[in-house]
Amino acid sequence: MSVMLHSIFLHLRKIRRMSGVRDGKMRVVQLEWVFNWLAFFTARLGCHVLITYKLIRDAHKFERGVALPLALTGMAGMNLLNFFLGRDLLKAYRREQAQETHHTTQTQSERETYQGLKASDIQPAMTPVLPVRR
Repeated sequence: MSVMLHSIFLHLRKIRRMSGVRDGKMRVVQLEWVFNWLAFFTARLGCHVLITYKLIRDAHKFERGVALPLALTGMAGMNLLNFFLGRDLLKAYRREQAQETHHTTQTQSERETYQGLKASDIQPAMTPVLPVRR
């Protein structure tokens, strides 16, 4: 359940960026990152490390068979995925902090130019036409 809470913050970040709110100095963006990191460390790292520790500690309670190796392999995989997620989250945080300084160096005319664009103003990329088989 706690992992789902972190997923909410990841989706909130995606929606925020899609809506154009990218200024790292805004209070709402800073608050969102605080909640994102708190949820990541408690849900993704804390819980999964504790579950892995509990599996190893209670290994004697498992009967001989595939249950313990399967559980340990699954938790190792989850911990590896969480490591990569944390690394990507750190990259995103650093990139967003670096973009903040880039956005502040734009001139007013550059901002007006980018804000005035519509989806219909952008030329679509050339896509190859595939022959129709009959």
